[in-house]
Amino acid sequence: MPVHPSRPVAQPVIFTYEELKDPQSDLTERILQAYGRDSLGLCCVSGVPNYQKYRQALLPKIHTLGNLPPSSLEKYVLPEAFYNVGWSHGKEKLGGGRPDLGKGSFYANPLFEDPGELDPTARERHPACATPNVWPEEVSGFREAFIDAGKLLAEVGVMLAGHMDKACQAHGIKCCSLVE
Repeated sequence: MPVHPSRPVAQPVIFTYEELKDPQSDLTERILQAYGRDSLGLCCVSGVPNYQKYRQALLPKIHTLGNLPPSSLEKYVLPEAFYNVGWSHGKEKLGGGRPDLGKGSFYANPLFEDPGELDPTARERHPACATPNVWPEEVSGFREAFIDAGKLLAEVGVMLAGHMDKACQAHGIKCCSLVE
């Protein structure tokens, strides 16, 4: 049997929370390593304060949610939001158009309860992004745990995006700001 040379396995780039938090950190080369040509297109962030606490608070509630009876979950299925708010199971398609029944997802905006409230036409124009959140009443504390974890992830994402903007500028890559 012939042996085929293997390509090197790309490793994710790891940033620390502290270096992302520092707007003076020069992360340009590592940003390009994480998101440039021949990259994995992802990174990891270590040392995020409260991450473990929020994760441990949310995961059991997600498990409880996923094990609710279908009649309960159905209350949180929002086809009018293209399943981007609330509960979604089997709506995403795998290869061959088969529904993904291997997992369920719950979507909400952790930053805005009603993303469309400032613009009355937003829900009509962008229902996937501007539909108000729905929260499972059957899972005590779910909303709070989801929002805590989601806000933390958004905070880290904004810090990373600021460094990505600087990396693009440093390399003359024209794109819109990821932060503004």
